[in-house]
Amino acid sequence: MDQSNSTAALVVLQGDSASTQRLTGYFSKAELDIGWLKEAATNTEAARDGLRRPIRHWAAECEQLRRANAGLSSEIVARRRAEGELKEACRRKDELLAMVAHELRNPLNAIQGALEIVGHREANSETLEVARGMIGRQVRNISRLIDDLLDVSRITQGKLALRKQIVSLGAAVENAIDTCLPLIKSRQHTIEVNVRKEPILLEADSGRLEQVLSNLLNNAAKYMEPGGRLSITAAIESGQAVLRIKDAGMGMTEETLSKVFDLFVQADTSLEHFQGGLGIGLALVKNLVELHGGTVKAESEGLGRGSEFTVRLPAWSAIVTDQRRRHATYQQGVQMGISVVDDKRHETDCLVMPLKLSSHEYCATYRGDEALRAGSAFPLEVALLDIGLPGRDGYQLASHA
Repeated sequence: MDQSNSTAALVVLQGDSASTQRLTGYFSKAELDIGWLKEAATNTEAARDGLRRPIRHWAAECEQLRRANAGLSSEIVARRRAEGELKEACRRKDELLAMVAHELRNPLNAIQGALEIVGHREANSETLEVARGMIGRQVRNISRLIDDLLDVSRITQGKLALRKQIVSLGAAVENAIDTCLPLIKSRQHTIEVNVRKEPILLEADSGRLEQVLSNLLNNAAKYMEPGGRLSITAAIESGQAVLRIKDAGMGMTEETLSKVFDLFVQADTSLEHFQGGLGIGLALVKNLVELHGGTVKAESEGLGRGSEFTVRLPAWSAIVTDQRRRHATYQQGVQMGISVVDDKRHETDCLVMPLKLSSHEYCATYRGDEALRAGSAFPLEVALLDIGLPGRDGYQLASHA
């Protein structure tokens, strides 16, 4: 307030008591109104704070509910996916049992028929020879089927061990072709082989490598119309051994390509193209290749346009000779000491039967401790051991060799 106004107010207050009282009343009322306004403002802010707290609490609860709902949604999706996978696994299991029954029934029927021929009194030597050949082929088919199932079990349990050595990819290709040649010829296919002259060396299990190649060749030959064309190429690319097997067969869709290496999956199970098998050959290929540190890839441009499988394996750049590794070699006709140990007597007797027709010295026992005593009676060079044995198991017996 400026000086003149202050003086005028003072004159008024000093000159007129009634006016002073009135002004005092006005000031008191103004102060009361200001206090009320302050109190109201304070109460309003408190009310706002009181509202903010439940709103914040409600917002936090909403966020928690949102997160919980998102988690529940993810769990529901995962559970539905798991249920779908379980249903698919159950369906595949049922299909597997049906396929195993089918694959075993056919060779067993052939064996039964051949045995009836063998037991027929009027069967001549030529007929008997055909029957024996039929029994041998079907037994090998059953054995191969069981071996594949056992391999799947070993791989899924992580118990499959490789016996690696330096091998030639070219030699493995030749052996695989020899194995598959009867099927290739029976379907009148032609095969073109293009393997470079310089040796392609690998550190691999030769038996398993040939199994990989045989499975790929058999798969290509089975799913190709008679008179088809197969090609095999092998080369070195960027320090890797690369093998390509291409066919002019039925081809695959993108959906089939995405699961072609899954267990118990077949590209076409229609009666028109069904060629037998359990759908485990390509799954074994993938697992065996990966155990060797390699990769396998399937490609196809679509149905009716053929397929190509590419296997890549680490190449061996040099031959390493280990003088400590010695391989025993025996000339044909040399007599050896052989021990057969199995607690199943009928299986032991089956193993011994060929030995009785040979010049080898042998002994057959049914317990591990008996085998140790019997083996000390003559020079032992070969032992055929069961793993689960009473007394001492096969591993313990092998450690005494």
